[in-house]
Amino acid sequence: MRTMLCSLFLVCILLASAVDAADDWTQKFPSSKPSARYAHAMAYIGGDQALLFGGTAGGDETWVYDLSTNTWTQTPESPSSKPSARIDHAMVYIGGDQALLFGGNVGGDETWVYDLSTNTWTQKSPSSKPSARYFHAMAYIGGDQVLLFGGDDGAFDDETWVYDLSTNTWTQDTNTTQPTVRAGHGLSETSMDGSSYLVLFGGYDGAYDDETWTFGGGDYPLPVELSSFTATGGQGMVTLEWITESESDNLGFHLYRSEHDSRIFQRITGELIAGSGNSSSPRDYFWEDRRVENGQTYWYQLQSIDFQGQTRTYGPVSATPTEALPHTYRLSQNYPNPFNPQTWISYQLPELSSVTVKIYNVRGQLVKTLLDGEQTPGIHRLLWDGRDHSEVPLASGVYFCRMKSNSHAQTVKMVLLR
Repeated sequence: MRTMLCSLFLVCILLASAVDAADDWTQKFPSSKPSARYAHAMAYIGGDQALLFGGTAGGDETWVYDLSTNTWTQTPESPSSKPSARIDHAMVYIGGDQALLFGGNVGGDETWVYDLSTNTWTQKSPSSKPSARYFHAMAYIGGDQVLLFGGDDGAFDDETWVYDLSTNTWTQDTNTTQPTVRAGHGLSETSMDGSSYLVLFGGYDGAYDDETWTFGGGDYPLPVELSSFTATGGQGMVTLEWITESESDNLGFHLYRSEHDSRIFQRITGELIAGSGNSSSPRDYFWEDRRVENGQTYWYQLQSIDFQGQTRTYGPVSATPTEALPHTYRLSQNYPNPFNPQTWISYQLPELSSVTVKIYNVRGQLVKTLLDGEQTPGIHRLLWDGRDHSEVPLASGVYFCRMKSNSHAQTVKMVLLR
């Protein structure tokens, strides 16, 4: 028994030592490193790496620290552009291997993005932005968005701003309850996927502050959360498809096109493509651009518009229409889906085929035959108005469209909402 107790005691000591070791600070001794400095900024930049910029010595230097190799690397050595020397700025991870820099005592309203994969700084020029400031704080809130709070812009500030990299926009977020004006505070993520709270502590507002605040679970609601946006070249047309995971106050969409790599886009949709307003379930959208020339590459952007007139842009994506015939059979998801009262059904045939397109209910009963005949190779579309073979409007529910052509068969699920 005494031997067993001694063994348990030793195990406890070893476990306690392991926990202590995990909580310890460890000084690293890299062979090269930045010069001594303060008032610089650092940010996580993916993997086990961190980015450092600026500070009181070597104020326009960019350094990357790699924990796995315990090395500091100064980079880029001869950048074509980079932020000017500065102190009291803020930096934050913004997804992928990128970091965002804003503000500082010099260039205090500038927005810069550093990309580790290309080793470049890029200055962004959003149409609206926070006023010039320093001693502010920023934190990552998921996707490619960050949140900024407070700072000193000539006076202590209590503004909350959100930057979205995909649209290059700063948006001021008004809150009924928020921290008071302050500068020199700390703001941090509690996870790196945007799913958890941000935590703010301290700062100075004429007196030192010891308040703790959390922000909204780290979840900043988007008017449209897009899961995909694709362009597919076909025979004399480009098919554009996009899927939203959720929509909030979404009025609808416009599409823009560029015929040159210069990315000068012009709107190609006349009427607004209606959105779903407020939706927490996926929605599918579909649009065909037939004003194209085969062999010409086109670039497209998708713009969402909310009820307040605010816009958000996605893309670009590109496609090249060709005269080549499809190589495979394919039945596309109907558009729109859900639908009321009608929906388009598109499919492609690689060869002359005997084709049937039929609609079934959830009990497997045939309710409508849209096509039964021979068709040439290419891309085809059918319109279904939600009626059965007797032209009686069908009830809301789930229906299945099944295409059979030669030895190929494919089915898609459709939702009719009256």
